[in-house]
Amino acid sequence: MIQAQSRNLEDKRCNVEDKRCKFEDNRLIIEVQRLIAEVQRLIVEDKRLTVEDKRLTVEVQRLIIEAQKLIIEVQRFIVEDKRLIVKDKRLTFKVS
Repeated sequence: MIQAQSRNLEDKRCNVEDKRCKFEDNRLIIEVQRLIAEVQRLIVEDKRLTVEDKRLTVEVQRLIIEAQKLIIEVQRFIVEDKRLIVKDKRLTFKVS
C-alpha cells in the first residue's frame, strides 16, 4: 500500500514535471515564432530600403546629369561673353 502510494505520488510528480516542461516548450515556441516574425519584418524593411536606395541613386544620377547640363550651359555663356568682349574691343579699337 505504501509502495502504491509512493508510486502514485511519483507519478503525480512526473505529471507535474511533464506539464511544466510542456509549458516551457510552448513558451519557447512562441518566442521562436516572435523572432521569426521579427526577422521577416527586417527582411521586408531591408528590401524596402534597397528599393529606396536604388530610387535615390537614380535621382542623384539625374541631378548629376542636370548639373552637368548647367555647367555646359554656363561654359557656353562664358565663351559667348568672351566672344562679345573681343568684339567690343575690336569695335572700340575701330572707333578710336
